Amino acid sequence: MDGTLWDSAAEVAESWNETVKRAGYDRKPITVKDIQSVMGKTMDVIARILFPDLEEGERQKLLAQCGEEENDYLRIHGATLYPDIRRTMEQLKKQLPVRIYRGFSGLLQTARSDRGY
Repeated sequence: MDGTLWDSAAEVAESWNETVKRAGYDRKPITVKDIQSVMGKTMDVIARILFPDLEEGERQKLLAQCGEEENDYLRIHGATLYPDIRRTMEQLKKQLPVRIYRGFSGLLQTARSDRGY
């Protein structure tokens, strides 16, 4: 859904900052711009870019924690749907069979049910 139906960069940054702080790391906050700059990259690349000062194993562990807590955060808080997404989906549905497939278990289902899709 990220970048397709909704913009979750602010929510991802917020959840990751909470995770990093809870894990005991004292570092500058991750910004919306930081998250936007890594969208679409593989997780190992994201980890190297956002946590360059950590050893690989520690980096991967922190990134996994960030991903888990991001999903929980988005289930609770959601994110900003792009303008007119409901109308766009309704128009597409008239012309094509519309299917949305998810990569994160439960996340899309939550977003869909909360927003009437």
